[in-house]
Amino acid sequence: MQKHRQINFGFLLLLFTAPSFASDAPVCTLERLSPQGSAFEVRGTEIDLGEADDSQQPQAWQGPVSIKQGDAPACAIELNIIEAPLTLVAGRYLYMPTYSGSERQLHAVDIQACTLAWSSEVFFGTYQVEQDSLLIRGEALHLGRDCLPEPASK
Repeated sequence: MQKHRQINFGFLLLLFTAPSFASDAPVCTLERLSPQGSAFEVRGTEIDLGEADDSQQPQAWQGPVSIKQGDAPACAIELNIIEAPLTLVAGRYLYMPTYSGSERQLHAVDIQACTLAWSSEVFFGTYQVEQDSLLIRGEALHLGRDCLPEPASK
């Protein structure tokens, strides 16, 4: 009978502490964006990607990226040619692939702080967005607690 109480206590302890572990996990939601033209608004922030390759269904923009929040002056971030797909992660980081010739790079722009938060190494090949993953050459980026890629482990 004593063991039964210990098991129940252990089960209850696990039951009540498990949700706290789950709530500590990062919520890196991915929202794919499809701007019509060069400028668009997301979460109250105005973003302009520069001249688009096609005014109706753009796939690339010349930059620079201009970000404006409320009455604050706009800021600009210089990037190479920006291409689709654009992805907003955690409502804060705008992930944008760029290219110059055959070289590609992926950047995370913090639209709240108006800074370049992260840039990948130059890569050759594809960049894709799946339902819950960002993929460079078919390999998923591992996003950390801050929803920015973690350094690769060696």
